[in-house]
Amino acid sequence: DCHGVSLMTTNTKQSPAKRWLLALGAIVLVIAALAAFKVQEIMGAIAFAQSFPEPSETVEVHVVEGAHYQPVQKVYAEVVAPRRLELRTELTGVVAEVGFAAGAAVEKGQLLVQQDVREEKARLQALKARELLAARTFSRNQTLHREKRLSEQALDESRAELDSVRAELTQVQVQIDKKTLTAPFAARAGIHHLEPGQLLPAQTHITTLIGLEPSLWLEFELPQTALQLKPGDAIGVQADSSELRATIVARDAELSASARNLRYRAELEGGDHGLLPHAVVKVLVPASEPRQVALIPDTALRVDQLGSYVYLLGEDEKGVIRANRRQVEVASRRNNAVAILSGLEEGDRIAGMGAFKLRDNIKVSVSDPAAEPQS
Repeated sequence: DCHGVSLMTTNTKQSPAKRWLLALGAIVLVIAALAAFKVQEIMGAIAFAQSFPEPSETVEVHVVEGAHYQPVQKVYAEVVAPRRLELRTELTGVVAEVGFAAGAAVEKGQLLVQQDVREEKARLQALKARELLAARTFSRNQTLHREKRLSEQALDESRAELDSVRAELTQVQVQIDKKTLTAPFAARAGIHHLEPGQLLPAQTHITTLIGLEPSLWLEFELPQTALQLKPGDAIGVQADSSELRATIVARDAELSASARNLRYRAELEGGDHGLLPHAVVKVLVPASEPRQVALIPDTALRVDQLGSYVYLLGEDEKGVIRANRRQVEVASRRNNAVAILSGLEEGDRIAGMGAFKLRDNIKVSVSDPAAEPQS
Protein backbone atom coordinates (compact mmCIF):
# COMPACT_ATOMS: atom_id res chain seq x y z
CA ASP A 1 0.00 0.00 0.00
CA CYS A 2 2.75 2.36 0.78
CA HIS A 3 4.24 1.81 -2.71
CA GLY A 4 0.89 2.52 -4.29
CA VAL A 5 0.53 5.80 -2.48
CA SER A 6 3.97 6.82 -3.53
CA LEU A 7 3.26 6.17 -7.28
CA MET A 8 0.03 8.16 -7.25
CA THR A 9 1.86 11.09 -5.74
CA THR A 10 4.46 11.10 -8.56
CA ASN A 11 1.84 11.04 -11.39
CA THR A 12 -0.01 13.90 -9.80
CA LYS A 13 3.14 16.07 -9.87
CA GLN A 14 3.83 15.48 -13.68
CA SER A 15 0.32 16.26 -15.01
CA PRO A 16 0.77 20.14 -15.33
CA ALA A 17 3.74 19.70 -17.70
CA LYS A 18 1.73 17.37 -19.85
CA ARG A 19 -1.09 19.86 -19.95
CA TRP A 20 1.29 22.61 -21.14
CA LEU A 21 2.63 20.37 -23.86
CA LEU A 22 -0.86 19.51 -24.99
CA ALA A 23 -1.81 23.22 -25.06
CA LEU A 24 1.31 24.14 -27.04
CA GLY A 25 0.65 21.39 -29.53
CA ALA A 26 -2.90 22.61 -29.96
CA ILE A 27 -1.69 26.14 -30.63
CA VAL A 28 0.79 24.91 -33.22
CA LEU A 29 -1.92 22.92 -34.92
CA VAL A 30 -4.21 25.98 -35.01
CA ILE A 31 -1.45 28.19 -36.44
CA ALA A 32 -0.60 25.58 -39.06
CA ALA A 33 -4.24 25.31 -40.01
CA LEU A 34 -4.57 29.07 -40.31
CA ALA A 35 -1.36 29.29 -42.35
CA ALA A 36 -2.53 26.54 -44.66
CA PHE A 37 -5.85 28.32 -45.06
CA LYS A 38 -4.13 31.64 -45.82
CA VAL A 39 -1.81 30.02 -48.33
CA GLN A 40 -4.76 28.44 -50.05
CA GLU A 41 -6.52 31.82 -50.07
CA ILE A 42 -3.47 33.59 -51.57
CA MET A 43 -2.99 30.87 -54.16
CA GLY A 44 -6.63 31.19 -55.06
CA ALA A 45 -6.30 34.97 -55.44
CA ILE A 46 -3.21 34.55 -57.61
CA ALA A 47 -4.99 32.01 -59.75
CA PHE A 48 -7.99 34.32 -59.99
CA ALA A 49 -5.77 37.26 -61.01
CA GLN A 50 -3.96 35.12 -63.57
CA SER A 51 -7.26 34.26 -65.14
CA PHE A 52 -7.52 37.89 -66.35
CA PRO A 53 -5.47 39.17 -69.36
CA GLU A 54 -2.26 41.19 -68.67
CA PRO A 55 -2.98 44.95 -68.34
CA SER A 56 -1.77 47.17 -71.15
CA GLU A 57 -1.86 50.81 -72.21
CA THR A 58 -2.56 52.27 -75.64
CA VAL A 59 -0.19 54.92 -77.01
CA GLU A 60 0.77 56.51 -80.29
CA VAL A 61 4.05 55.38 -81.78
CA HIS A 62 6.62 57.88 -83.01
CA VAL A 63 9.61 56.93 -85.15
CA VAL A 64 12.67 58.98 -84.18
CA GLU A 65 13.98 61.25 -86.94
CA GLY A 66 17.49 62.63 -87.33
CA ALA A 67 18.28 66.30 -87.91
CA HIS A 68 21.10 68.81 -87.79
CA TYR A 69 21.07 70.81 -84.59
CA GLN A 70 22.76 74.18 -84.12
CA PRO A 71 23.46 74.95 -80.45
CA VAL A 72 22.76 78.60 -79.74
CA GLN A 73 23.32 81.07 -76.94
CA LYS A 74 21.14 84.04 -76.06
CA VAL A 75 22.63 87.51 -75.71
CA TYR A 76 21.05 90.92 -75.43
CA ALA A 77 21.20 93.32 -78.36
CA GLU A 78 20.33 96.99 -78.67
CA VAL A 79 18.12 98.20 -81.51
CA VAL A 80 19.85 101.00 -83.44
CA ALA A 81 18.48 103.18 -86.23
CA PRO A 82 20.74 103.18 -89.34
CA ARG A 83 20.11 106.93 -89.61
CA ARG A 84 19.79 108.90 -86.41
CA LEU A 85 20.65 112.55 -85.87
CA GLU A 86 20.40 114.79 -82.83
CA LEU A 87 19.70 118.21 -84.31
CA ARG A 88 21.19 121.16 -82.38
CA THR A 89 21.62 124.86 -82.98
CA GLU A 90 25.13 125.97 -83.86
CA LEU A 91 24.61 129.70 -83.25
CA THR A 92 22.59 131.67 -80.72
CA GLY A 93 19.43 133.15 -82.23
CA VAL A 94 15.72 133.83 -81.91
CA VAL A 95 13.25 131.37 -83.48
CA ALA A 96 11.54 133.00 -86.46
CA GLU A 97 9.73 129.94 -87.84
CA VAL A 98 9.10 126.29 -86.87
CA GLY A 99 8.53 124.14 -89.95
CA PHE A 100 7.57 120.76 -88.48
CA ALA A 101 5.23 119.23 -85.95
CA ALA A 102 6.39 117.15 -82.98
CA GLY A 103 6.62 113.48 -83.93
CA ALA A 104 5.82 114.13 -87.61
CA ALA A 105 7.54 112.70 -90.65
CA VAL A 106 9.72 115.20 -92.51
CA GLU A 107 11.14 115.14 -96.03
CA LYS A 108 14.74 115.64 -97.04
CA GLY A 109 15.49 119.39 -97.26
CA GLN A 110 12.35 120.39 -95.36
CA LEU A 111 12.73 123.51 -93.20
CA LEU A 112 12.67 122.58 -89.51
CA VAL A 113 13.70 125.75 -87.68
CA GLN A 114 14.51 129.19 -89.02
CA GLN A 115 16.30 131.54 -86.66
CA ASP A 116 16.07 135.31 -87.13
CA VAL A 117 18.54 136.28 -89.89
CA ARG A 118 17.33 139.82 -90.69
CA GLU A 119 20.61 141.32 -89.53
CA GLU A 120 22.66 138.87 -91.60
CA LYS A 121 20.54 139.51 -94.68
CA ALA A 122 21.05 143.28 -94.32
CA ARG A 123 24.80 142.75 -94.10
CA LEU A 124 24.56 140.49 -97.11
CA GLN A 125 22.90 143.20 -99.21
CA ALA A 126 25.55 145.74 -98.18
CA LEU A 127 28.33 143.32 -99.04
CA LYS A 128 26.79 142.58 -102.43
CA ALA A 129 26.85 146.33 -103.22
CA ARG A 130 30.50 146.51 -102.14
CA GLU A 131 31.24 143.46 -104.23
CA LEU A 132 29.74 145.09 -107.31
CA LEU A 133 31.79 148.23 -106.77
CA ALA A 134 34.98 146.27 -106.09
CA ALA A 135 34.43 144.15 -109.21
CA ARG A 136 34.00 147.24 -111.43
CA THR A 137 37.05 148.90 -109.88
CA PHE A 138 39.14 145.81 -110.49
CA SER A 139 37.92 145.57 -114.08
CA ARG A 140 38.86 149.23 -114.79
CA ASN A 141 42.24 148.79 -113.13
CA GLN A 142 42.94 145.78 -115.35
CA THR A 143 42.29 147.95 -118.41
CA LEU A 144 44.50 150.75 -117.09
CA HIS A 145 47.23 148.29 -116.23
CA ARG A 146 47.24 146.88 -119.76
CA GLU A 147 47.55 150.47 -121.08
CA LYS A 148 50.52 151.02 -118.76
CA ARG A 149 48.64 153.76 -116.92
CA LEU A 150 48.31 151.91 -113.55
CA SER A 151 50.94 150.34 -111.38
CA GLU A 152 51.08 146.65 -110.50
CA GLN A 153 50.58 147.48 -106.82
CA ALA A 154 47.32 149.37 -107.45
CA LEU A 155 46.01 146.44 -109.49
CA ASP A 156 46.87 144.01 -106.66
CA GLU A 157 45.16 146.22 -104.12
CA SER A 158 41.93 146.31 -106.14
CA ARG A 159 42.07 142.50 -106.54
CA ALA A 160 42.59 142.05 -102.81
CA GLU A 161 39.64 144.34 -102.06
CA LEU A 162 37.38 142.26 -104.31
CA ASP A 163 38.53 138.98 -102.75
CA SER A 164 38.02 140.38 -99.24
CA VAL A 165 34.45 141.47 -99.98
CA ARG A 166 33.63 138.09 -101.50
CA ALA A 167 35.04 136.32 -98.43
CA GLU A 168 32.82 138.43 -96.18
CA LEU A 169 29.86 137.56 -98.39
CA THR A 170 30.59 133.86 -97.97
CA GLN A 171 30.97 134.26 -94.21
CA VAL A 172 27.60 135.99 -93.84
CA GLN A 173 25.93 133.41 -96.09
CA VAL A 174 27.35 130.61 -93.90
CA GLN A 175 25.88 132.29 -90.82
CA ILE A 176 22.49 132.45 -92.53
CA ASP A 177 22.75 128.77 -93.48
CA LYS A 178 23.69 127.81 -89.92
CA LYS A 179 20.57 129.54 -88.64
CA THR A 180 18.42 127.72 -91.21
CA LEU A 181 18.00 124.14 -90.01
CA THR A 182 16.70 121.67 -92.59
CA ALA A 183 16.25 117.89 -92.59
CA PRO A 184 19.31 116.17 -94.12
CA PHE A 185 17.27 113.04 -94.90
CA ALA A 186 13.71 111.76 -94.78
CA ALA A 187 12.98 111.00 -91.15
CA ARG A 188 10.52 111.02 -88.31
CA ALA A 189 11.09 113.84 -85.85
CA GLY A 190 10.94 113.58 -82.10
CA ILE A 191 8.95 115.70 -79.69
CA HIS A 192 9.95 119.35 -79.38
CA HIS A 193 8.88 122.46 -77.47
CA LEU A 194 9.75 125.21 -79.93
CA GLU A 195 7.83 128.44 -80.39
CA PRO A 196 8.50 131.51 -82.59
CA GLY A 197 10.22 134.26 -80.61
CA GLN A 198 12.03 131.76 -78.36
CA LEU A 199 15.73 132.49 -77.78
CA LEU A 200 17.87 129.46 -78.53
CA PRO A 201 21.43 129.48 -77.19
CA ALA A 202 24.13 127.72 -79.16
CA GLN A 203 24.07 123.89 -78.89
CA THR A 204 20.39 123.80 -77.90
CA HIS A 205 18.79 120.41 -78.66
CA ILE A 206 16.08 120.88 -81.29
CA THR A 207 14.87 117.32 -81.96
CA THR A 208 16.04 113.82 -82.84
CA LEU A 209 15.60 112.60 -86.41
CA ILE A 210 15.15 108.88 -87.06
CA GLY A 211 15.48 107.79 -90.68
CA LEU A 212 12.46 106.23 -92.36
CA GLU A 213 14.42 103.23 -93.66
CA PRO A 214 12.48 99.98 -93.12
CA SER A 215 15.50 98.14 -91.70
CA LEU A 216 17.06 98.40 -88.25
CA TRP A 217 20.42 97.48 -86.79
CA LEU A 218 21.00 95.18 -83.83
CA GLU A 219 24.28 95.67 -81.99
CA PHE A 220 25.59 93.14 -79.46
CA GLU A 221 28.83 91.77 -78.03
CA LEU A 222 30.25 88.25 -77.74
CA PRO A 223 33.20 87.01 -75.70
CA GLN A 224 36.42 86.50 -77.63
CA THR A 225 36.17 82.77 -76.86
CA ALA A 226 32.77 82.44 -78.57
CA LEU A 227 32.27 81.09 -82.07
CA GLN A 228 33.28 83.88 -84.45
CA LEU A 229 30.55 85.23 -86.74
CA LYS A 230 31.08 86.75 -90.16
CA PRO A 231 29.02 89.04 -92.42
CA GLY A 232 26.23 87.12 -94.05
CA ASP A 233 25.61 84.75 -91.11
CA ALA A 234 21.97 84.50 -90.02
CA ILE A 235 20.89 84.84 -86.38
CA GLY A 236 17.55 84.55 -84.62
CA VAL A 237 15.82 87.41 -82.82
CA GLN A 238 13.31 87.14 -79.98
CA ALA A 239 11.15 90.24 -79.65
CA ASP A 240 8.27 89.74 -77.21
CA SER A 241 6.44 86.74 -78.68
CA SER A 242 7.82 87.17 -82.22
CA GLU A 243 10.54 85.05 -83.82
CA LEU A 244 12.53 87.14 -86.33
CA ARG A 245 15.67 86.71 -88.43
CA ALA A 246 18.60 89.08 -88.86
CA THR A 247 21.83 89.00 -90.86
CA ILE A 248 25.31 89.94 -89.65
CA VAL A 249 26.52 92.95 -91.65
CA ALA A 250 29.64 94.05 -89.74
CA ARG A 251 31.90 93.29 -86.83
CA ASP A 252 34.29 95.55 -84.97
CA ALA A 253 37.95 95.67 -85.86
CA GLU A 254 39.08 95.24 -82.25
CA LEU A 255 37.99 93.88 -78.89
CA SER A 256 36.52 96.21 -76.32
CA ALA A 257 39.14 97.47 -73.88
CA SER A 258 36.94 96.89 -70.81
CA ALA A 259 35.38 93.43 -71.29
CA ARG A 260 37.50 92.08 -74.17
CA ASN A 261 34.34 91.37 -76.14
CA LEU A 262 33.86 91.63 -79.89
CA ARG A 263 31.04 93.88 -81.10
CA TYR A 264 28.75 92.83 -83.96
CA ARG A 265 26.09 94.57 -86.02
CA ALA A 266 23.18 92.69 -87.59
CA GLU A 267 20.53 94.04 -89.95
CA LEU A 268 16.88 93.35 -89.21
CA GLU A 269 14.78 93.72 -92.32
CA GLY A 270 11.64 95.80 -92.24
CA GLY A 271 8.42 94.28 -91.03
CA ASP A 272 5.61 94.66 -88.56
CA HIS A 273 7.83 93.97 -85.56
CA GLY A 274 7.11 97.24 -83.75
CA LEU A 275 10.69 97.71 -82.55
CA LEU A 276 12.01 101.21 -81.83
CA PRO A 277 15.60 102.44 -81.48
CA HIS A 278 17.19 101.78 -78.08
CA ALA A 279 14.91 98.81 -77.45
CA VAL A 280 16.59 95.68 -76.07
CA VAL A 281 15.94 92.26 -77.62
CA LYS A 282 17.43 88.78 -77.35
CA VAL A 283 19.41 87.39 -80.26
CA LEU A 284 20.20 83.71 -80.76
CA VAL A 285 23.73 83.26 -82.05
CA PRO A 286 25.53 79.96 -82.83
CA ALA A 287 27.36 78.62 -79.78
CA SER A 288 29.28 75.82 -81.55
CA GLU A 289 29.38 73.85 -84.75
CA PRO A 290 26.18 72.02 -85.86
CA ARG A 291 25.74 68.40 -84.77
CA GLN A 292 23.38 65.50 -85.48
CA VAL A 293 20.49 64.99 -83.05
CA ALA A 294 17.30 62.94 -82.73
CA LEU A 295 13.98 64.76 -82.98
CA ILE A 296 10.98 63.64 -80.92
CA PRO A 297 7.62 65.25 -80.06
CA ASP A 298 7.39 66.92 -76.67
CA THR A 299 4.57 64.53 -75.71
CA ALA A 300 7.12 61.68 -75.70
CA LEU A 301 9.48 63.30 -73.21
CA ARG A 302 9.02 62.56 -69.52
CA VAL A 303 10.91 64.16 -66.62
CA ASP A 304 11.31 63.09 -62.99
CA GLN A 305 13.86 63.45 -60.21
CA LEU A 306 16.23 61.14 -62.08
CA GLY A 307 16.22 63.23 -65.24
CA SER A 308 14.67 63.16 -68.70
CA TYR A 309 13.56 59.89 -70.29
CA VAL A 310 11.35 58.33 -72.95
CA TYR A 311 9.73 54.94 -73.36
CA LEU A 312 11.37 52.86 -76.06
CA LEU A 313 8.97 50.35 -77.60
CA GLY A 314 10.24 46.87 -78.42
CA GLU A 315 9.10 43.22 -78.57
CA ASP A 316 9.94 40.62 -75.95
CA GLU A 317 10.66 36.94 -76.70
CA LYS A 318 6.92 36.31 -77.07
CA GLY A 319 6.43 39.12 -79.59
CA VAL A 320 4.62 41.37 -77.09
CA ILE A 321 5.31 45.08 -77.39
CA ARG A 322 6.61 46.46 -74.10
CA ALA A 323 7.75 49.87 -72.90
CA ASN A 324 11.33 50.23 -71.70
CA ARG A 325 12.48 53.37 -69.96
CA ARG A 326 15.43 55.08 -71.71
CA GLN A 327 17.33 58.02 -70.22
CA VAL A 328 18.08 60.82 -72.73
CA GLU A 329 20.07 64.05 -72.85
CA VAL A 330 17.98 67.00 -74.03
CA ALA A 331 19.54 69.66 -76.25
CA SER A 332 16.57 72.02 -76.62
CA ARG A 333 12.78 72.20 -76.68
CA ARG A 334 11.15 74.36 -79.32
CA ASN A 335 7.88 74.47 -81.27
CA ASN A 336 6.53 71.23 -79.72
CA ALA A 337 9.69 69.34 -80.71
CA VAL A 338 12.60 68.17 -78.59
CA ALA A 339 16.18 67.72 -79.82
CA ILE A 340 17.92 64.77 -78.13
CA LEU A 341 21.72 64.70 -77.99
CA SER A 342 22.14 61.16 -76.71
CA GLY A 343 20.07 58.12 -75.73
CA LEU A 344 18.19 57.65 -79.01
CA GLU A 345 19.05 56.85 -82.60
CA GLU A 346 17.28 57.56 -85.86
CA GLY A 347 14.63 54.91 -86.50
CA ASP A 348 13.94 54.07 -82.84
CA ARG A 349 10.26 53.58 -82.01
CA ILE A 350 9.11 55.42 -78.90
CA ALA A 351 5.81 56.18 -77.19
CA GLY A 352 4.39 59.53 -78.19
CA MET A 353 0.93 60.67 -77.16
CA GLY A 354 -0.07 58.73 -74.05
CA ALA A 355 3.47 58.11 -72.77
CA PHE A 356 2.46 59.54 -69.38
CA LYS A 357 0.40 56.36 -68.75
CA LEU A 358 3.33 53.99 -69.08
CA ARG A 359 5.72 52.37 -66.64
CA ASP A 360 8.76 50.24 -67.24
CA ASN A 361 8.10 46.86 -68.91
CA ILE A 362 4.36 47.41 -69.25
CA LYS A 363 2.56 45.83 -72.20
CA VAL A 364 1.72 48.37 -74.88
CA SER A 365 -0.93 48.53 -77.58
CA VAL A 366 -0.31 50.97 -80.41
CA SER A 367 -3.11 53.16 -81.70
CA ASP A 368 -1.84 53.00 -85.30
CA PRO A 369 -1.97 49.43 -86.57
CA ALA A 370 0.32 50.32 -89.44
CA ALA A 371 3.02 51.17 -86.92
CA GLU A 372 3.03 47.68 -85.36
CA PRO A 373 6.03 45.48 -86.19
CA GLN A 374 5.58 42.84 -88.81
CA SER A 375 5.72 39.28 -87.48
